[in-house]
Amino acid sequence: MSMGNVKEQTKDLEKFQEHIKGKKKEALNLLKENSFLVDEKLEPAIRVALKELNDFAIPFEKNEKLIWRYFIVDENNYSSEEKVKKEKPEEPKKEKKVEEKKIPKKKKARTNTSQKKNEKFFNRVKEFLNRNSIEITDIEGIAKDSLTLRIKRDEKDELLIAYNKKRLTDADFIKAYKKAKEINLRYLILSLGEPSKKISSFIEAIKNLSDLKKIE
Repeated sequence: MSMGNVKEQTKDLEKFQEHIKGKKKEALNLLKENSFLVDEKLEPAIRVALKELNDFAIPFEKNEKLIWRYFIVDENNYSSEEKVKKEKPEEPKKEKKVEEKKIPKKKKARTNTSQKKNEKFFNRVKEFLNRNSIEITDIEGIAKDSLTLRIKRDEKDELLIAYNKKRLTDADFIKAYKKAKEINLRYLILSLGEPSKKISSFIEAIKNLSDLKKIE
């Protein structure tokens, strides 16, 4: 491919960025600004969004770490930055060095466990949606035990709230309802189990309810 064609292709891709919205846009801007991002240091929603940006976010491994690079940035540039860091290491006091290492390791272990759990759940939800021909259009947010996505089902936009737990409470339903109401969308709830009998009975009871009025 000639240099001219490469430049034209790059321009076309950069124009396409205007159509990217939500969390994907946030992730793309972050990557574009920094050129490189270390996967383990990112919040789960950004990590997931980068995986969806196949044309712009290119993954590679360096020192057993997953790194994301902006598609027009050379991978070797990251190696140069690493060399500079190695040539000028910090020399903290020995007593503090032990303390500073212990604290981040514990936090990192907890963070990695949480991130892996979120990614595993996201992949499970994604597989379910693919099997049911439901398209993910955007990532609204990823919390400790829930995942909020914009989806397209039967050519209609909806909100999906997936709970990473087996037992749903009325608070979970109310939270999903309020979120969907904020953005004026119908909503779909997924979970790892069935709702309680009380909630199931309530849902069944209001299915055919035509109206509810106050006697004055």
